[in-house]
Amino acid sequence: MFDLVLRIRTQLSIWLNKDRMARRNSPVPCAALNPKGSLDCVTNSAWVSWDNSAGSLSYMAVAEAMTGGHRINCTALRSDPSCNIPDLKCGTKYIFHVMAANAYCQNHNSSTFMLETGYCAMENITAVTECGSNRILVSWQMAGESPLYLVTAEGHDQTLISCNSTEDYCELEGADCGMRYTVVVSASSDKCRSLRSPPIQVNTAPCVPSGVAVAVTCEAGAAVSWSPSAMDASFLVTATGASGDVRTCEASHTNCTLAGLPCGEMYTVNVTASDDNCTSQPSADFFFQTVPCSPTGLSVDYQCETGLAVLSWTASDGGVEYYSYAHDTAGGDPLSCTTTVTTCAIPLDCGSVYNFSVMASDGHCNSSHSAPLQAGAVPCTPTGLKVRVRVIGNQQLAMSWWTGSDCPGVEYLARVTGRIEDHPHALLEMLSYPTERLYFEFPMPCGTAFNLTVSAQSGSGVSDPTEPFNGVTAPCPPASARFSGDSQAATVQWDAAVFATQYTVYDSAHAAVCSTASLSCPVSGVDPTSLAVTASNAVGESGPSNVTGMHVASLLNIYVLYMLVLNIYKQFAFPVNDCFCLCL
Repeated sequence: MFDLVLRIRTQLSIWLNKDRMARRNSPVPCAALNPKGSLDCVTNSAWVSWDNSAGSLSYMAVAEAMTGGHRINCTALRSDPSCNIPDLKCGTKYIFHVMAANAYCQNHNSSTFMLETGYCAMENITAVTECGSNRILVSWQMAGESPLYLVTAEGHDQTLISCNSTEDYCELEGADCGMRYTVVVSASSDKCRSLRSPPIQVNTAPCVPSGVAVAVTCEAGAAVSWSPSAMDASFLVTATGASGDVRTCEASHTNCTLAGLPCGEMYTVNVTASDDNCTSQPSADFFFQTVPCSPTGLSVDYQCETGLAVLSWTASDGGVEYYSYAHDTAGGDPLSCTTTVTTCAIPLDCGSVYNFSVMASDGHCNSSHSAPLQAGAVPCTPTGLKVRVRVIGNQQLAMSWWTGSDCPGVEYLARVTGRIEDHPHALLEMLSYPTERLYFEFPMPCGTAFNLTVSAQSGSGVSDPTEPFNGVTAPCPPASARFSGDSQAATVQWDAAVFATQYTVYDSAHAAVCSTASLSCPVSGVDPTSLAVTASNAVGESGPSNVTGMHVASLLNIYVLYMLVLNIYKQFAFPVNDCFCLCL
């Protein structure tokens, strides 16, 4: 144990001797070179920098106040020879120097420099303004020996005005009316401004109110409004009528209502603003017309042939525009029209009874409605039209039905127009007789494109027709059905049938031999002369067309088509058990 302690003491003695030798042999670092600094006026701190010196590893920058004994420092390494000294006192001169150091020694012999911090914040700031003036007088308590004071005022709209002075007051010029300014004062020297004074606020005299507008209302008279002010103010509204009537109202905000104004009179209105000390000049005059008086003498002339109700009335005092209305007694949105004369036509919803009224407007406000006047209208167009084409033997019927009108005494008319086999000269037109029933049937030729409409009529006129139903009938038998070949193997051909989508070849037992969308079909093991061809579409199937061995136009088919077209124009319809027959 004693031997271990002896060895430790011996080793420690060796280390201490080496350290003494290192200190004795280590050079003293050279003084930091070219120390300099700059002052941050906002934070009252100093940024100190220098050049590295020989033998130095680290540095300490020191600031010592020339009075008051305040001392503060910052440190830096050789790799970055600069540092920031914070929290300097305002209005104080400081001496700065930099100490260089290595692991064993320090050098206190750098050169020095002096910086003076900004003046301390101003105190006892006052600001006053006068009515009708664009100037603000600012005064303060002087701060020591400052050679210059800077005054800045920022308006609530972020505009700036400023002045400077060597005295204890300054006059800001160019201040706008109706503004709330925030004023600050700072002392300045050739080095730095002081910290800003605590801000104070001052209001300039009220501006002449602007943006004056009037919204005339039927119930409350007239609502006067104007642009808002940034400062607290009270406002006086004065309205003078053409008859000498004077009305006023007061407000602390930006609107005021003039109540109980007579209808049809012109008024002149202006607004003044006041605060505790000043009253502005009146605003520019604004002219407005009070609500027009209600029109009188309303009459309605219903024109059943056009479906229009023509309204007329006597002109209203103050009215430059008129709104006429037709209110359905069953409810719903009113129908209306607008005019600058004393008559107006309104298209009516058919089959309804209306209360008619009219009111006048001056472009800003409407009068009350005139006394209502009641009148009726034409019946409604039928709705829900449906049509189905049925093939019954060699005949086709277009069966139509619809939803009728609730109007009393209504009858219906159905109308069909079309083109037979889509030929531009084979035109079709049929019209039913008036009926109270909600359905009708028309005989139709084959291969015909048609549209069908229904309208309603009463003693007041005929309604508009329904939207047309567009359809086609089943195709006519295909023409020129023929074959080539023999009973062992043959090809049957035919001409296209208008509106056909499918063709079927039948044998003599009416068994389908083939079905196709084309215009030919191969057959075998049958007598071609015993075959017949039909055409079909979604509506139905045509009658048969017998197959022949020759490609010759059938004069008989042409004659039949001619007679069909001719007799369509000679036909008349009569009811038989609620069906309609085509008579030739």
